Amino acid sequence: MNAMSHRMRFLIEGRVQGVGFRPFVYREACARGLTGWVRNNSQGVIIEVEGPYEAVADFQRTLTTTPPPLARIESIKEEPRDLEYSVAFEIVETHMTGPSHLSIPADVGLCDDCRRELFDPTNTRYQYPFIACTQCGPRFTVVKALPYDRNQTTMSEFPLCSPCATEYHNPDDRRFHAEATGCPQCGPHVELLGVTPQEHWLDQTVHLLAQGKLLAIKGIGGYHLACAAWESASIQRLRTLKRRPSKPFALMSLDTSTARQFCEVSRREEQILASVVRPIVLLRKRQGVISIAPEVAPGLNRLGVMLPYAPIHELLLHRLKDLGLPAVLVMTSANLHGSPMIYRDEHLRELQSRVDAVVSHNRVIAVPADDSVVQINVSGRQVLRRARGFVPEAIPLPASSAFAILALGSHMKNTFCLAQGREAILSPHIGDLEFDQGQRRFHEVLAHMMSLQGFEPDVIAMDFHHGYGASDVVDAWPAASVVRVQHHHAHVASVMAEHNVEKVVGLALDGNGLGSDGAIWGGEVLVATRSHFTRAAHLRYVPWVGGERIVREPWRMAATYLQLIFGDDWTSWPLEFVHSVPRQEWRVLRQFLATPEHARPTSSTGRLFDAVAALVAGRLVADFEAQGALELEDMADPTVSAYALPDLFNDVQGVIDPFPLVEAVVRDLLRGEDRHIIAGRFHRTLAQMFGRAACAVAKAYQISEIAASGGVMQNRLFAQSLASFLQDKNCRLLINQEIPPNDGGLSFGQVVVAQASMTSSGLQTDSRDCDPVIHH
Repeated sequence: MNAMSHRMRFLIEGRVQGVGFRPFVYREACARGLTGWVRNNSQGVIIEVEGPYEAVADFQRTLTTTPPPLARIESIKEEPRDLEYSVAFEIVETHMTGPSHLSIPADVGLCDDCRRELFDPTNTRYQYPFIACTQCGPRFTVVKALPYDRNQTTMSEFPLCSPCATEYHNPDDRRFHAEATGCPQCGPHVELLGVTPQEHWLDQTVHLLAQGKLLAIKGIGGYHLACAAWESASIQRLRTLKRRPSKPFALMSLDTSTARQFCEVSRREEQILASVVRPIVLLRKRQGVISIAPEVAPGLNRLGVMLPYAPIHELLLHRLKDLGLPAVLVMTSANLHGSPMIYRDEHLRELQSRVDAVVSHNRVIAVPADDSVVQINVSGRQVLRRARGFVPEAIPLPASSAFAILALGSHMKNTFCLAQGREAILSPHIGDLEFDQGQRRFHEVLAHMMSLQGFEPDVIAMDFHHGYGASDVVDAWPAASVVRVQHHHAHVASVMAEHNVEKVVGLALDGNGLGSDGAIWGGEVLVATRSHFTRAAHLRYVPWVGGERIVREPWRMAATYLQLIFGDDWTSWPLEFVHSVPRQEWRVLRQFLATPEHARPTSSTGRLFDAVAALVAGRLVADFEAQGALELEDMADPTVSAYALPDLFNDVQGVIDPFPLVEAVVRDLLRGEDRHIIAGRFHRTLAQMFGRAACAVAKAYQISEIAASGGVMQNRLFAQSLASFLQDKNCRLLINQEIPPNDGGLSFGQVVVAQASMTSSGLQTDSRDCDPVIHH
């Protein structure tokens, strides 16, 4: 070692475990003739290299410019060290000290190298349904503890055979410390249950699918229920089993070429489909396609499509193609209506009693992860359900805090969020907490993720509503401060944090959330910072009559609007809606409307969509949330202009009045206007209504950025119309992209508000009653 040599230590934090980072470091150090070592630790990866100055500097540049594809470096700390005159570079054993700051790797779809081996008859892993390497395979769903080493995963049950162990310990092999690796001799295996006589599982499974049978298939994050996408009878049977009369099912297509046979796929959508996340992507359906049964998504023009992400999926779809059958399957999570996804093998008996066969395997799933859902919206990719492939990717926060914050999320589409410092981790989609099963799943996943991180909350952020299913969590940490965050402020704050802005006019448009005045909000114009908000305007209040029935039976809200606007006259009009309203139930509803003091007022935009969908699309009863709104969007002509109505925003009262818009819709219906045109006009006009109100508030407060969130912002036509209107007014629209705009992103917004509120209020974590969110 010459006199110009020196030794440097680097501490790399971020997603650097389980992504091939150590072999990458090993190869780069050896290529430059450097000596030293690399190992995992509780913060990430620690490296010491020794050699000529220029070689060490070049090595450091390579760390940041060309890391492994799945790595994400968040910080590099460097420190000069004394020369040790080491003679080689080596990978040493993991050393854990201090609190963990590790990023848990997310599950990754099958890589090209493993796919080639999977279909290579000369390869030892030919048709092996668990093939994986450092660039693909399960991660989060098999982790039991950190750091991410094989003995800390459910793969610890499968000791490596000699050839696999050689690969695992060879830094030059792409399976070096590939924790999910294995082969037919030492790894997990598939078992086909419920079928006799037993033949090869792949041949038999494909034969059953081709016959129209209904199967349960265990994947990476849980069980799917699967059937042939072209078999109407099978899909109808699946609907009966899941008690889902019309909610759309997801499809799994062999590749993008296959998907193009039944959907329109843009270049950007193709990139998302084929990404390592492999999410469900909402695509426009091609007209006249016969290879996909109409029962997959009745009444809708979009299909949710994903590509295979596990080797078992690849094998099934390729075999279908080889047999000359459409290489596309219905793949929906194995759960009954209102219950969480099945992922444990203890439920096999229950599954077997409901399907024709079960394709299972003996690799344990440590934590469930549903399929993620995305779409292309006006701002690009928009995540609608954040789960497999995204979780537990850390999400940056706009500010740092010493508080460890647990946010409990919403009652429906639940996720929770863990945050500390400048990062937040959103849980996988858990779903509805209406029933005990959902609440148990919430607690199971929460306990698992907190255990992985060694997380103990100083602050618990939660919704104003005391009846949410996760509310009892606060009892487990009596020393933690509790911050109650208004539902719609959390929605807007999630957008603010994503775009790192300080103050906005917020549009919070959704189905319902408890307002600070006790009403049911959902059409709000807020002036918001991350810690405070002022309610500047809202959609005109109407009575919410009938509890949750009003969500399941949209005719109730349509009848409410008609009664408030037209009195009893509407009941004699020659409209299909009028003839379809159940008369006895209407008489009861009318009595309640005559005494509105007994009803809670609502400003819900979601319920306004329900009302117009009932009138225009005929959606009187809903099988699933926002069904009418989806149908109304799908049928809307995007080329039409808005109704020529006066400004419906009263800036003195701060009220946006939708009654003239409903009147215009009714006039069109009475004169027989095309319903596609009416739906288009409604979308355009509603976007202008909220756009005008937002612009007026923005001008009054000298703000130029409009942050819009809530379930309504999933509506692509509405979002595009709003963005276009605001652009013409020199206002910039910000919407969620990585965080779901629906209640699946609420916990992230709660973290943002709680963090900012605790900081700005200077509150300490020993206060049980803290509520630093200020409402005006």
